[in-house]
Amino acid sequence: MTAPLETSPSCHVSCKYVAFAYEKAEHFKLLHHKKCVEYEKLEYSDSSLRKENTSLKKNCNEYKAKAGRYDKVMASMLELKRICEEQACIIKALENRNKQLEKENEDFFKQRIEDRNVISEQKKQLKLANEEKVALRAEVEELRENSKSFSNEIARLKSILNNNPSNTSTPPSQGQAGLDPHSHRPKSQNEYNGRDEAKKNEEEDAPKRKKGGQKNHRGTTLTKEAIEKFLNDNKDRCVHEIHEVGTKREGKPYRVKYTIGTRTMVVIKEYRYYDDAEIPVEHYSDVTYDSSLKALAAYLYGECNMPTDKIKDLLNTVSDGMINISEGSAYNFCREVAEKAEYSIEQLRQDLLNGDVLYTDATYTKENGKETYIRNASNSNTVVYSPQDSKTIEDIKGTAVLNDFVGVVVADHETALKHCGTENAECNQHTGRYCSKNKDQTGHAWLDDYMSLLYEMKDEKKKLLDDGITAFSDSVLENYFKRYDAILKNGWEQNKDDKLWEYAAKDERALLRRFEKYKYDHLRFATNFKVEFTNNRSEADIRIFKTRTKATGGFRQRSGREICCNILSVIRTCKKRKMPIFSSLEKIVDCRANIFAPQH
Repeated sequence: MTAPLETSPSCHVSCKYVAFAYEKAEHFKLLHHKKCVEYEKLEYSDSSLRKENTSLKKNCNEYKAKAGRYDKVMASMLELKRICEEQACIIKALENRNKQLEKENEDFFKQRIEDRNVISEQKKQLKLANEEKVALRAEVEELRENSKSFSNEIARLKSILNNNPSNTSTPPSQGQAGLDPHSHRPKSQNEYNGRDEAKKNEEEDAPKRKKGGQKNHRGTTLTKEAIEKFLNDNKDRCVHEIHEVGTKREGKPYRVKYTIGTRTMVVIKEYRYYDDAEIPVEHYSDVTYDSSLKALAAYLYGECNMPTDKIKDLLNTVSDGMINISEGSAYNFCREVAEKAEYSIEQLRQDLLNGDVLYTDATYTKENGKETYIRNASNSNTVVYSPQDSKTIEDIKGTAVLNDFVGVVVADHETALKHCGTENAECNQHTGRYCSKNKDQTGHAWLDDYMSLLYEMKDEKKKLLDDGITAFSDSVLENYFKRYDAILKNGWEQNKDDKLWEYAAKDERALLRRFEKYKYDHLRFATNFKVEFTNNRSEADIRIFKTRTKATGGFRQRSGREICCNILSVIRTCKKRKMPIFSSLEKIVDCRANIFAPQH
């Protein structure tokens, strides 16, 4: 028999029973062998032994038979062993594979954890990328909007650069260099009123005229008659000297020629006060300056925009050094004139308040670097200037004339002024500029129709006034109002054009809303014939302060503005009323006279 099966710790538990059976078979085999040896030795022994031997043989045969069966069992067991070994190999291979799989599984889990970490990190990056994508989309949208806005702004700025100065408040002198302010055609440096040769050649019917004075325009050349009249009316205010040239003979005729000039001299007046005379306050000092000097300083400061240091230098120069005042004295002269002019200015305020129509405008100026304003209140023969810190309703109402005025206030489009007066009127000259500018931007025809209607009403009004008629009939006004509304309705339709730049469409909408909201203010000149078509009267009055701001930069303090306003209120009203300016200023200095008091 073969060697016993070696048990393997990896074998199945049934292998233990196989080994036990194998050990039993081995035991029987040894016992059989032992009995065979004994049988051989006792074969020839006594009969007892033979019997025993027979019995043993019988037993041996039985054992052999059993052994044969055991061999079959062993063969079967060997086959099972082989199968078990194969299975053990398979199991070992499976265990190895299992270990490998466990290791692979462990590696897989490690890799899975790493992958999860990577995925988590990638998810974070993806989230950040999505957030960045959203932010970038928002930024792109913003950039698109900005690009659209910038394109719109660039177009708007180009439009401003290409503005025709006749469409804006910009003076023609500040228009584009080398361009005619009305037609934007090339223009020479010293060309005025479109009289250049190129334009005359373009216009077949244009009159061939030289540059200079125009036909039917009154010149300013003095005549002998004017000089002789002046000599007759102003004997005490001028020096008439006669110079004879040639040989004077009795009865010999001569020809008269005049020259006009001026002479500056120092006038010293000596006042002798006796015991029965009271010395006035202005003569308490032994030497003082008279009203002529103070009036001249005030005129130079107000009308000529001359700073106090230049006033001092001028007085010193024309007096050959005799009048040597300080800058402070020059300023005090102007302040004295301004303070003494209050009586006259109060009269001007009353004259304005008594009128039916008031024209006003404000211009920007500076006070010690701060933005401030000067406002005027005007009519045909009066103007009063007032300092104003801002254009708010409170500051405007702080101007006495505007706060107390009852009537029509004519101004540019300042909504704060709608709180002043009982009615308001818009300056249609500015309206024309806005319409012309927007027409350049949009090309819409309703703007021309709008201004054509206003000018038609203006012309018809002039014809009626020439005929002594002071109002439109109700039917005519109603027809004008209907046409006005129809034009604005057409304007809203044209504003729907999606090809417009946004800035142009926005400006057009603003114009349409303004024309609708302030319809009666724009047409006030037609409903009230006392109201003018424009606010040019007020703009002409305020222009001197625009010049002053550009020339001198403004004022150092509020008192300077107040002084300048008072002085110019007097000077400009004197001009309107054709009153002598210098002598009027002297009267104010001498006795605080109300030079504008009504004459009875």
